[in-house]
Amino acid sequence: MKKTIITIVSLIVLLVVVLYGYEFIFKKPVIDPVADEAEMIPEQSLDVKVQYKDSRHTFVGTLSVPTPCHTLVSDVTMTAPGAYQIEVNTVAPVAGVMCAQVITDKDFKVSFEAPEDAIVTAFIDGVEYSLNRFMIPEGENIDTFELMIKG
Repeated sequence: MKKTIITIVSLIVLLVVVLYGYEFIFKKPVIDPVADEAEMIPEQSLDVKVQYKDSRHTFVGTLSVPTPCHTLVSDVTMTAPGAYQIEVNTVAPVAGVMCAQVITDKDFKVSFEAPEDAIVTAFIDGVEYSLNRFMIPEGENIDTFELMIKG
């Protein structure tokens, strides 16, 4: 009787181990596909001042560059009707120029004509950034307006 109980319990344990082993070894994990690539949020973010005035969007921001001799080049392209892409690229100084290796903040400014509800994305040195937009009232000067960001 004891041998029969031990055998039955052993078979049940063996059956459970085989079933769980089958689940982990032979079945592929279920991975939820991303709903929509456009809904993915970029890992990098950038604070920018934004103003819409006279049918023009103006974006002003600051980026850190490796040396004071580096410059920023910015451009805006229309990627689709009502969708625009800001591209800001860091340009290194010409070879042979001596420059202090000091991280320096440089400003960029882009302005373009577009509808007020235009969708604007940003790429900095080829990497997509999400924009933390601080709207500047139409009557203010965007270049001299000071942001007070806590945190």
